[in-house]
Amino acid sequence: MACVGAALARSQPRTALLLFLANFVLDGVDGALARRLGQTSSFGAFLDVAVDVASRGLLWVMALGAPGLAPVLLEALTFVATHAASGPAWKDRAAFAGAPRWAQAVMANGFKTPAGVLAIGGLMLCPLWTWARGALPHTPWAHPLLGLVLVPGRLLAAGVELWLLGSHVSRLLGDDVAAAVERRAAAADVAGLGKAGVGGGEGKAAGKGKGKGAGKGAQEEPEEPETPGGVEGPAAPAVG
Repeated sequence: MACVGAALARSQPRTALLLFLANFVLDGVDGALARRLGQTSSFGAFLDVAVDVASRGLLWVMALGAPGLAPVLLEALTFVATHAASGPAWKDRAAFAGAPRWAQAVMANGFKTPAGVLAIGGLMLCPLWTWARGALPHTPWAHPLLGLVLVPGRLLAAGVELWLLGSHVSRLLGDDVAAAVERRAAAADVAGLGKAGVGGGEGKAAGKGKGKGAGKGAQEEPEEPETPGGVEGPAAPAVG
């Protein structure tokens, strides 16, 4: 639906606006309906967020051109980080135990708080308002007062996204450091065992060599024969 709206954005901006609004409404309905019917799945959660990011990305780029890629990139990176870390469970309260209070306020009770509503409203509708400012400037959707609510909401959502990215990168770096320490410790253990083995082998070889030398020396020293009873042998006969 968002793709059809993007295709009609130049020729029929009012129709495109209705399609974008319907897309946002259906996005909220399909998730609630899936949870009510017990039809949730990891793939469904992934696809739902991916389609949302793509839909808002179309609006940002249509509204701002190349600069519109900045919020798209932020959303995409946050999407990758959250789903790589814990999948659909990234929104659980435990995942934000170390977050600042304002971020916890946004995420509390499934975004059903004033801060959560403000952030989600800015996330979903700020790109639509930004696009409508150029495409439909005389409609209520382009009114400046609406921007006074949606822009701060989008900035609040961006703050949560940046915190999520920072915590994910910090966790990755911590895991890398821990793995490197373990590898060094294992290498040191292997090296220590190798040195101990070589030292023990040299000691055994030296002891064995000394034993062989002593035995050989004992064999090479003949004992002098002794005369039995201490009697001297017969003297040579005298020649008369």
